[in-house]
Amino acid sequence: MSRQTVFITGASGGIGRATARVLAEGGYRVLLAARRQKQLAQIVEKINNSGGKAKYYYLDLGEEKSIANCARQVLQSKNPPDILINNAGYGIYGLLEDIPVEEARHMFETNFFGALSLTRHLLPALKKSDSGRIINVTSGVAKRGFPVMNYYSASKAALESMSECLKEELEPCGICVQVVYPLRTETGFSQSALRYVPDSFSFPSSGPTQTAGEVALAISRGLKGKKFRIHPHYSTKMLGVLNEICPGLTSRLLKLKDIVDSAFDG
Repeated sequence: MSRQTVFITGASGGIGRATARVLAEGGYRVLLAARRQKQLAQIVEKINNSGGKAKYYYLDLGEEKSIANCARQVLQSKNPPDILINNAGYGIYGLLEDIPVEEARHMFETNFFGALSLTRHLLPALKKSDSGRIINVTSGVAKRGFPVMNYYSASKAALESMSECLKEELEPCGICVQVVYPLRTETGFSQSALRYVPDSFSFPSSGPTQTAGEVALAISRGLKGKKFRIHPHYSTKMLGVLNEICPGLTSRLLKLKDIVDSAFDG
């Protein structure tokens, strides 16, 4: 089997960077995309020096022109992608009434519309591939929204819902669509999120946490099959099921009211 090419967005750090390294070690050719060029160059250098195959591109998913330019370069390359991993995204912490709507719109442009636009641009290459695949990285909060993460939860839920539609639309074309549900992950996500909460705010330290490497390994395993939902940690699967069956109980178990009260107390 020839080496497959994977295009990964948000690859300059966190889950994207870890996934690029894991897949490169697994024999995939990896194409990395993000805004932070210096970080991308360092990752690509390490991968290539270790015997892997990697290349990087500039991509701002909040700008349609950037998406189109990046997609054009990728499609014109010697090895267009067989697999697209829509991983890029960022969050906003705050109550609905405190977050400017324009901020929410911009986040949706990146987390949702940007991913869809890139997917549309790259579909020709994915359809030509013998192993076309799209993996959309959502979140555990796509299944059960958290307070002060309202817009982020909604953007990830929208991506999950669209993935369900794409799965049925693209299956006749031979393209496999999958969704990944990370829970709280040890990355720079919280530090880079826009904050409309007190500086002292943080989610409770208790509860399951995973590393970016663990999510990357789950994605790698997912590539070996066609299972639609990929849960790096069992708790996100349980959360979705429990929320459907007993939403009231789910709310009490997560102590969501306490989270909000502690965030805005005083």
